[in-house]
Amino acid sequence: MFLGKRFLKEMKEAFEIICKNPAGFQIRYDHCRIYFTKVFPYGIHYQYFADKNEIHIKAIFHTARNPQIWEQRKF
Repeated sequence: MFLGKRFLKEMKEAFEIICKNPAGFQIRYDHCRIYFTKVFPYGIHYQYFADKNEIHIKAIFHTARNPQIWEQRKF
């Protein structure tokens, strides 16, 4: 399997896991939760709004990136 297809497959699996149990991951900062993928070193940063049953993906961030870059992002 090509690397790109493996990445997309892992992202799809990660989104399915988050959708099945959105409150199952620890809140890390500013009401954001992070799910870390298993094969590729990425964290999916998201917020879960239980009252509306909505998930908002804030970023998919490589774990080797400087965390200060994250602080500079604006939503």
